Amino acid sequence: MEGPKLLKATHCKGKRMMSKGRMKKRTYFSAFSLQPSAFNPKGFTLIEVMIALVIVSVTVIAVFNLVNYHVDVAYEHTIKTRMLLMAREKISEMEANLKNSKGAIPGTVFTFENLVNNTKDEEIIELKTIINGDNKKVVLRELVLRKQTQEPK
Repeated sequence: MEGPKLLKATHCKGKRMMSKGRMKKRTYFSAFSLQPSAFNPKGFTLIEVMIALVIVSVTVIAVFNLVNYHVDVAYEHTIKTRMLLMAREKISEMEANLKNSKGAIPGTVFTFENLVNNTKDEEIIELKTIINGDNKKVVLRELVLRKQTQEPK
């Protein structure tokens, strides 16, 4: 069995060919030519490199802006969730001790205000907690049945 035949890279000039009874002189380049030519430039031009850099930089800037936006949104949700959990804690404390109060939450930059309000129905009271901080405000309200042992009518 013979091995594969190697094609020789050639550049042919001035080969005479017969076409319809006339002799023609043709110049052609082989598909496997390794010699540089005007039809087969090697490398990139400066304009091509600059266009590629512009495309890459626009893409990178867009990705950075998108990531930055989503980090800000995640931070906002984290702060709001913490404030809501603090408000729930203050509401549960107010259920045990029905009185108005305000102050700072220790270990945080948040402040609270607890309000106990009467409603039209004498058996129901409204507990309201307002948490402020970080330029945000969370208000949580809850309606509960009045317990005679905690507060007289």
